[in-house]
Amino acid sequence: MSKIGDYRIIQKLGCGGAGDVFLATPVREKKFANPGEPVAIKCYNDRVLTAPNQLARVRREFDVGSQLASPHVVRMHECNIDEKDRPYLVMEYIDGMPLSQWIPMFHSASGALVIKTLLSVARGIQALHEAKIVHRDIKPENIMMSSNFAPKLMDFGVVKIEHVDGETPSDSFIGTIRNASPEWLQGKEHDDVRMDLYSFGTVIYAMLHGHQVFHKERQFAQLMELVLHQKPRIDESLRTHSEPVPTLLQMAEKLLEKEPDKRPSTIAEVLGVLEEANKLFPSEIKALHGYMATALTGVREDAHDLIGFQSGFVADVCKDFGIYVYQPRMMTDPLAHPNVDAEIVYAQDRKRILTADLLVISADHPSFGVGQEIEIAASFGVPTIIIQRNTAKAKISRMITGSPLNLIGEITYSSREELNEKLREAIGNNMEKIRSFEASIRPERHHG
Repeated sequence: MSKIGDYRIIQKLGCGGAGDVFLATPVREKKFANPGEPVAIKCYNDRVLTAPNQLARVRREFDVGSQLASPHVVRMHECNIDEKDRPYLVMEYIDGMPLSQWIPMFHSASGALVIKTLLSVARGIQALHEAKIVHRDIKPENIMMSSNFAPKLMDFGVVKIEHVDGETPSDSFIGTIRNASPEWLQGKEHDDVRMDLYSFGTVIYAMLHGHQVFHKERQFAQLMELVLHQKPRIDESLRTHSEPVPTLLQMAEKLLEKEPDKRPSTIAEVLGVLEEANKLFPSEIKALHGYMATALTGVREDAHDLIGFQSGFVADVCKDFGIYVYQPRMMTDPLAHPNVDAEIVYAQDRKRILTADLLVISADHPSFGVGQEIEIAASFGVPTIIIQRNTAKAKISRMITGSPLNLIGEITYSSREELNEKLREAIGNNMEKIRSFEASIRPERHHG
């Protein structure tokens, strides 16, 4: 598919039970985007045309997403349900990833970032509830985290709108059983806000634990039994962490009560607790976005472990400085995802540099992709650190270190301890420069 309606398809972003999502751009001027500007298009599969009530579901999703003017909700721009064409929705493009992918990559995030993330999600829920809408499918997969840490709630296909009739497909929660409230699974008439509050509790749980509730269970009947009758296992060590973790854990436990009447009754109550906890953190200290450039293709099998070690180690060190490093090896490595075209992978990852506050380059293996990433970083002045083992055969070119690259560290190491010491020194000595770059005006940072 190269074109749908008035839109040129650029690449596939993801897929789900209802259909596929593509990055696209309009071929003619629209009220919400000009040609060349990015939008996301959700294209529904063939069964949407034939299954009962599915077209009404598409229309309902568009109505909700287009009428809510909240910075915490993904905005819908256009809807097509003409039976002559594949049904699709045109929506705001978020340069980022679902929270379900973000959590395993960045857990455990700082208390400041966790609380600010949950605050944004809660405000998105509040916008829905004030419009008399119950989402009914809140989960990490339905929250998009942009590269500048601005989460937005999405997917309104199974919402319940007060005083609006209309059937929801009976299988609407299949695949997200673990995030659904017990009363929703039992089919009870509890289409009130407390269903969403339970689901929000599963999001808080995932942010704190690094995994979903009942994450080890995959069998349908057993998972149903757990959600209906068992409390999720709590990591008791979280109770001794610094704030806001204990407060958030206590809130998650209240929201995950099986009986609706035992939960907070409104999202406003939850927001009050979150806003109070947020006062612990200075608003001017923002999370920073990093990028780890590694050779993903054309490397020997024995190099995979080293790349994985470097990428993970750098990410762990950077988190201590409030820098969250996007690791392409975890998300888009064509060795791990052979169905993804390598050039598409590199094109997507290079975009990350435009929003990065710090670039870390693994220089052990030559890579065409990494070379282009260095050029981009040099063009925009992104603070850059180069790391390389002492035993690496390829040596760093003077053309690189002597170029306009904003080099704040050139590290060679022979042990984990040496890498840790030198990396911390390079970042610590340059935090003012990194934060100064973060505060600079770069249009590319505002995709999300």
